[in-house]
Amino acid sequence: MLRFRFEQFVLAGRYHVPLPKMVPGQMEVVRRRLESLGFATYGRDSIRASKRATKIVVGSSGLASSNEDLSDAIAPVLPEVLACRPNKVDIGNLMRAYFASEKRGGRLVVRVSPRLESESYWDELRSKGSCALTPDERVVYTAMLSSRATATPLVTDFPTEGSAVKRIGRKQYYASRLEPHEAASTLRGLGSLDEKNTYLPRNSLLSLNPASVPKKELGGAFRDLGDWCYLKLGRARQKL
Repeated sequence: MLRFRFEQFVLAGRYHVPLPKMVPGQMEVVRRRLESLGFATYGRDSIRASKRATKIVVGSSGLASSNEDLSDAIAPVLPEVLACRPNKVDIGNLMRAYFASEKRGGRLVVRVSPRLESESYWDELRSKGSCALTPDERVVYTAMLSSRATATPLVTDFPTEGSAVKRIGRKQYYASRLEPHEAASTLRGLGSLDEKNTYLPRNSLLSLNPASVPKKELGGAFRDLGDWCYLKLGRARQKL
């Protein structure tokens, strides 16, 4: 089971903490915590909180961001957040939480939606030699990469046949085409650094073949997200 752990990144001059993908009850727990600290709060799926010069945004998609350190505001409430009950959803809802896809030109074009490993912060993370792909994201995207050939060059810190050098800050990377098993086995996640490491593309786009969503593999992945996702694969309760 994937266990949640608190980790804070400073990117583009702001503080960011990856959080679980949260259900409404968890968002209310966070709201009460912020209000108890004197913050005025607004919004539901995305809570905006302000207290004098401090601004905090907490999204149900699993990210808190602020112009100030989030350790005191967020870390103490996490045990209560993790104790909440999850919501059961179908596989379509879970897929939408992690990516969007469409068939195009005989391939499946996937736009992944990681919390921090996106275009806004990608260059800074690579230049620092860091990685912010959360454990649940790694599980989901590994399942996708392992079951489909990718026509999209991925970014690696090791050369492969025909790879092109990419300089990002003082770090050297490569645009590399990998076999599915190698792409999946080397995809780097938060808190890890192996001998060989692969990263998602800067634009978050993957072009996969065959052009079908690997629902079987994703179904297995969605059952193994642990504390990082409170949307659980299952049959949602019917309201009476």
